[in-house]
Amino acid sequence: MNARALGMAAALAAIMLVFTIATHGVFLSPRNLSLLARQMSVTSLLATGMVLVIVAGQIDLSVGALSGVLGAVATLAALQGHWPLPLALAAAIGLGAAIGALQGTLVATLGIP
Repeated sequence: MNARALGMAAALAAIMLVFTIATHGVFLSPRNLSLLARQMSVTSLLATGMVLVIVAGQIDLSVGALSGVLGAVATLAALQGHWPLPLALAAAIGLGAAIGALQGTLVATLGIP
């Protein structure tokens, strides 16, 4: 292993140690680790999809912004608009597809990275 990887592992271990001490051992409990894994699933799915974009040389920072906007759209539609949850999610997915198509068109026609 190189020094950079060892440094990252040491930093992760230090962070875990600090949180374990600060929470009197609750941080490393099975329930908390399960909740952390569940919360990381969305980020992991986005990161997996972004690997293809980064490998192709097209770095796209709009994915995080679009994810936040679409989450807000689905939440507002469901809670304030009183839409059924499947309809709110479908609306968010449809809006995401429309914005993605617009961005793809701009990239393809104007050459915007």
